[in-house]
Order: sequence, then C-alpha cells, then structure tokens
Amino acid sequence: MTSEPLLSLRTFVDDLRSHGELRDVTGAHWDLEIGAIAELSYRAPHPPALLFDDVVDYPAGMRLLTGSTATARRLGRVLRLGDDLDDAELTAALRGKPGTWAAEARRYPITEVDRAPMLDNVAEGDDIDLLQFPVPRWHDRDGGRFIGTGCFVITSDPETGVHNGGCYRMQVQDEGRAATITKSEG
Repeated sequence: MTSEPLLSLRTFVDDLRSHGELRDVTGAHWDLEIGAIAELSYRAPHPPALLFDDVVDYPAGMRLLTGSTATARRLGRVLRLGDDLDDAELTAALRGKPGTWAAEARRYPITEVDRAPMLDNVAEGDDIDLLQFPVPRWHDRDGGRFIGTGCFVITSDPETGVHNGGCYRMQVQDEGRAATITKSEG
C-alpha cells in the first residue's frame, strides 16, 4: 500500500483494488445473502474487502463495502500505523496509542465548514429514506436491517458538547426515516 494519506473512501477502495485486496461481488441480495457472503469471507486466512454492487432491488452503483479493515495490514493502514503490518506488529503498534490519541486530541480541534463533499447530498424531513441504500439484514435473527454494524459512531452531548465515540450497530427504523443505535457486542 502507498504511504500517502487516505483522503476519501474512493481513494481507499482504489488502493485496495491496486493491491489485490478487494473482490467485487455482483447480484447479491440484501436480505441475508450479503451477510452470509461477508461472514464466509471473514473466515478466510486473509479476507479481502468485498465491494457489493448490483444488489437485488437496487440500481447499479448503489454499492456496499464490507471487510475494509478485516486484516492487520488494512487496519494498520487506516490508522496510519504502518502500511504492511502483520497481527503481531499491529498489536505492538497499537500499544499505548489510545491514550496517546486521547492526549493529543486537543491539538486537533473541530473546525466547522460551510462546504464539504459529504454535504453534497443532504436529505431532510420527509425526504429522508435510509432504505434508498442497500441496507442489509445481516443475520437470520436480526430484528431488521442494519445500515451499520460494528461501525464507529461519534456523538456529542447536546447540553455539554462533549464528544464520544464507540462501536455500535445502527438499525433502520420507521420505514427508513430513522435509525437507532445499540452497543455492539463481541
């Protein structure tokens, strides 16, 4: 992998593809099939990231990426700890990092901006529909479709402004108009 910073998901996907760490999957169904394929992939010794496209009931281009940090090499790259780490090297590189990152966080204040690429597509009010995306039902005992599972969510307390981050599952509710978050287990 290159030593340049990952500036977007597109550059990350391109980087994965250029290093043979990405597999394209077309035509999978959002109801259980994507989850089963991802689960089988995770069990491989060196699981590739999977880019699902042409998901059943969705137009081409409405893609879904899984396993993006499923190897030490990729996670080390995302965390900027190294470009070619194995499990032991990633573990060593992570020792003490959470404390260091927390101590250094004040050096990187939040900067509000008026324009950013992530704001190019905004839906509000009655236009909100999370099910316009190929949100999977990952497991047969899931109570619904999860737009995020084991994803990192940053929240802030509306009264104090204090920020928090954690791994959560985000279940789509109210026919795509809302999502609830619950702490990920395991």
